[in-house]
Amino acid sequence: MEIDTSKFGEVLREIANNDINNVLNGTTVLHGQQRIGRRFYNSNLVDQYALPKGAAIPKTMKQIK
Repeated sequence: MEIDTSKFGEVLREIANNDINNVLNGTTVLHGQQRIGRRFYNSNLVDQYALPKGAAIPKTMKQIK
């Protein structure tokens, strides 16, 4: 059976949009989040953390920026 990837993508987008709408409508509650208008704020994601000493990332590794 061959899977139609475009139909699969449409179904995933529909599921994701429904889940996001449930969060925005208050049906799904996100614990640990502070709602600001129509956005959510989590202070834990804003604060940066330091790597332990000696845990330098090699320059040869590709990093996400």
